Amino acid sequence: MPKASSGWDDDDDVPLASMGNSKGAAQATSAPARALAPKAKEEKKDREVRQRKPQPSKSDFDDFKPSSNRRSSSGKQTLPEYVQANMGNIIVGTVVLVLIYGSIVSDGTNFNTDESASRIDPYKALGLSTAASDKEIKAAYRKLSLELHPDKNADQSEEDKAKFDEVTQGYKILSDPEKKKKWLNHENVDDKGIPSDTLTLTDETAHELNKGAWLLLAYADWSSECWDLAETWEKVGKDLGRYVHVARFNYEKSPKLAKKFQTFSVPMIYCYVDGVRTPFLGEPNHVNVTLFITKCLTESAEVIRDSSAGMFLENQDQRVKAMLFAQQGMVKLRLAFRSMAVQHKHVMDFAEVTYIGSEAMRALFGVNEEPAIVFIKEKGSQPLKYTGKMTQVKLAALFQQHQHHWTPRLNEHNFKSLCGAGLLGTQPCVVYLTQGGPPSVGVMETLRNASSLDLDAMAASTVDRAPTTYGWVDLAEQTEVSKAFGGNKAQVVALDALTKTFAPYDGPVTAEDLKDWAETFRGRLESDMDPLAGPLTFVHEARASGSWRQWLRQLTPHLMTTIAVVAAWLLWYALHSLWSDLKMTGKKDKLKKVIEKGRAKIVEGETRKLSKWEVLEKQNSEARDKKRMVEEERDAKRLAIEAEAAAAAARDAEAQKVRAAEAAKQAALAAREQPHAKLPVQTPKSQNKKIVEVTDVELKRAIRDIVAAANLATTTKSSIRLALQAKYPDLDLLPRKDLVQSEIAAAVSARMQ
Repeated sequence: MPKASSGWDDDDDVPLASMGNSKGAAQATSAPARALAPKAKEEKKDREVRQRKPQPSKSDFDDFKPSSNRRSSSGKQTLPEYVQANMGNIIVGTVVLVLIYGSIVSDGTNFNTDESASRIDPYKALGLSTAASDKEIKAAYRKLSLELHPDKNADQSEEDKAKFDEVTQGYKILSDPEKKKKWLNHENVDDKGIPSDTLTLTDETAHELNKGAWLLLAYADWSSECWDLAETWEKVGKDLGRYVHVARFNYEKSPKLAKKFQTFSVPMIYCYVDGVRTPFLGEPNHVNVTLFITKCLTESAEVIRDSSAGMFLENQDQRVKAMLFAQQGMVKLRLAFRSMAVQHKHVMDFAEVTYIGSEAMRALFGVNEEPAIVFIKEKGSQPLKYTGKMTQVKLAALFQQHQHHWTPRLNEHNFKSLCGAGLLGTQPCVVYLTQGGPPSVGVMETLRNASSLDLDAMAASTVDRAPTTYGWVDLAEQTEVSKAFGGNKAQVVALDALTKTFAPYDGPVTAEDLKDWAETFRGRLESDMDPLAGPLTFVHEARASGSWRQWLRQLTPHLMTTIAVVAAWLLWYALHSLWSDLKMTGKKDKLKKVIEKGRAKIVEGETRKLSKWEVLEKQNSEARDKKRMVEEERDAKRLAIEAEAAAAAARDAEAQKVRAAEAAKQAALAAREQPHAKLPVQTPKSQNKKIVEVTDVELKRAIRDIVAAANLATTTKSSIRLALQAKYPDLDLLPRKDLVQSEIAAAVSARMQ
């Protein structure tokens, strides 16, 4: 038998299962493992070169990378440079603040605040789709009513009763076209709308918002929360309607108002003063809404103390001053006072005096009892003080009586009220005409005395009578008024704004004469006065400008806020610049240390180069020893297998010899029994045996049969060759090495697939 050759591959002892099941398994198994060695050695060499190259630590130089922020030549970052460098953060911060503000103001955007989630679905109750016809709805109701009617089912359960009620209610909705339409529009089918005694605004009447202060409710008839709030809103409207305008609007039917007030959900409560919308956030009860509207009117009256009273009391001749002395709290009184401030803002100045820090003002005006309201008119007149219980009716009467000076200057805001076309009655006013500037002190005193005499007569009269106003107007300033008088040269006229007539006065200008002349108009006819030559048009006066100190006083809260914000920002910028300079100074020192440290590391790396090579050589030596031990172990296994195969062959030869001897012995016995028989010539079996030629096809078939019956987890290539050698003892497999290996790989791949 040919001996086992050592010309086979090194992976003969590898189990066949590790050869893989891909198409290229045969080629992969036949390729030597050491074919990849050159590439691995090159990669290893590259890694060693990179390890030998000294590299600075990343953390040492990170702080000294060129900054993306450009700096000026002095090293300090200017404001434009800072804004440019941090533009992204500024934009992100602004967007976040806008989103937060929008989420707070909008109070959510969920429109499903009604009871639609729990209300009955009539189509579902009848088991129909929304496309069902009237005939189908009626048929379904008849069928379900017969099944669920209490008269037809004596032992009806509570669930069936509830189901019957739903069916009945659903049919009532779907059988009524109006209710059906309301249900499809998510409206309340049983009610026509939320009733209210308050004013309901629409897009057509929205212009009313320009008049005074408003407390508004945005509602929708389908919202259960609006229905729950209805009773509270009626109480609020009845109470607060004395101070401000209380109204509501349907945010679905008034889209322009809803857009103006940014209404995204209902109910929402707003206050609207001078074009400023403020939403209410909180529990909508009576107390909270009262506090809310009171705070909304805070800007209508100034808050003063002894230190700021001087600026407030300026321009007494231009506007009447009203001051409220009250303790902390007193919400209703402050609300009434501020509502008066909104109504009379064009002719009066209002201020709330603080309880602490106003001792000098209290002593000056003799305020010993609170609450108290003090009216200050033109210079030379005594302040008017009112104390005691303050009601809305009393406040309205006081401000109606004292909203003007004793001798007021007529303008577009007061001439109707003072001259017979307003709340002070129908009595014409007495007007002193000037040609540039106010009247003289003597004339002003005369007009004031005439007004005082008229008030005394009104107090002594037993019948109701309206007071007569004694005022003045500058025709050089009010040119249109001069044209209305038609070139009249009189110094004093009586003006009736209601009938648009006037009458000149040519008598002596004394207090008694003017008072007596004004009394004559109470019983005279309209024909006794001449019609105006043109419309009575005054120059527009939004508000008396006052002095620069008064203007500064009005802007003080906003200026203080702006100054505080700017100061805080400048302080932060200064600290930021200082910190940047300190960091740059520290970085310079640190850079020197890092450079020295880097140089030391380079020197240290050079000195450790040899030691690294020694470690690498040691690792390579250990790897070679390990590889050699593996190869020796593999060779030992192969030699053991070959020795076992040789022993098996020797045993087979010995057995053949025994069989041959046994055959010769039997032949001798047979010859003795038949002495005359001719004995055949015996030749050794080995000499008679012919060497059988094995074709490639038979060899491949044998390999496939062996692989098909073998256990791939334990069988190796060498085991396959031994099996072939046992089957064909006289066959030398080494010349057919490539055929055997490729066929083994193909058979393994075919079996694993």
